[in-house]
Amino acid sequence: MDLARYFSLVFPLGLAGFDPAPLFVALYFLAKNGNRSGRRTVLGFSLLILLGVTAWGLFLSLVFGDFIARLPWHQIFHAILNAGVWTLLGKLIIGLGLLGYGLFRLYQLRRGTNSETEKPAKNRSASGLVVFALIFILVVTTDVPFAAFVAASASQPLWAQCVGLVLWSLLSQFPLTFFVIALIAGKEALFSKALAFVRERFGAALRYVLPVLCVALGGAFLLDVILFPATRFALLPFLHV
Repeated sequence: MDLARYFSLVFPLGLAGFDPAPLFVALYFLAKNGNRSGRRTVLGFSLLILLGVTAWGLFLSLVFGDFIARLPWHQIFHAILNAGVWTLLGKLIIGLGLLGYGLFRLYQLRRGTNSETEKPAKNRSASGLVVFALIFILVVTTDVPFAAFVAASASQPLWAQCVGLVLWSLLSQFPLTFFVIALIAGKEALFSKALAFVRERFGAALRYVLPVLCVALGGAFLLDVILFPATRFALLPFLHV
């Protein structure tokens, strides 16, 4: 793969790996610890996420990149998705899990209860942020866009790998990237105000998004389990490769 094609993968794979969780954690901590020490801690946490993902990706690319690139991914997915009764059982478990979770959350919302707000807020310490950052960096290994970009990086020169993985990290965490810039410039309050505005205007509706999606996807899994063996109609084509 030439350099032009490699760098052309940064934008789509970076956006595909988007995860806003670190930004919300940083904003939550800053809301509880708004002094200078708290701002330094949040800045260190944010940089640890961004640079840690880059360093971890570089390590994986240098050590395991060729191995990951050589894996026959299509054959692996084909074997998993065409394992007969085991595939049907897996789809059934996933479908029931998603459907059950979605219905339970909708029931909670209808009753006016929210498990997230009923629990007392935890006072995150600086060490807690470090632990969260390290766990996040390890978990990102399971992110398919991240693994794909690591595999693509293996055939590139070291300087290109460094630049590419830095760009991937910044793009996949682009809200956190802007937050770091605002934090350095002393404008972090803008993010807090924007988040408060979104929660105030759309918070009630947004709480229903995930449960509804879980119900829809869980129902689709269950229908696919019934329809495909009987009619060969693939309600979820991506499960039939």
